[in-house]
Amino acid sequence: MNPARETAIRKAFASREFEKGRRLWTQYAEDLRVAIEEGSATPAMMADAGRLLEWARLVVKCFRSHAQARLNRTYVAAAYAGAPAHASRTRASL
Repeated sequence: MNPARETAIRKAFASREFEKGRRLWTQYAEDLRVAIEEGSATPAMMADAGRLLEWARLVVKCFRSHAQARLNRTYVAAAYAGAPAHASRTRASL
C-alpha cells in the first residue's frame, strides 16, 4: 500500500476536506481490495488499514459532535433572541 495515500487521507480529514478525504479513501479501499483479490495483502497492510479506519471514524465522530454542539447553541441563541417558533421544528440531528 501507499503510505503517502494514508498521510493524504489523514491530512484531508484533519483539515475538514471531507470530500477530498472520501475520494482518497475510495482509492485506498480499491487498492486494498485489489491486493486482497490478488493475494498480495499482508497482515501489516490489513493492520494499517484497520488503524486508519479507526482513526478516521474517531475524527469524523468528533467533527460531528462539534457540529451538533454548534447547531444546539444556535437554537438556544435563537430561543433567547425571540426567534419564530418554527425554528425549533427545523432542528436536525447530525
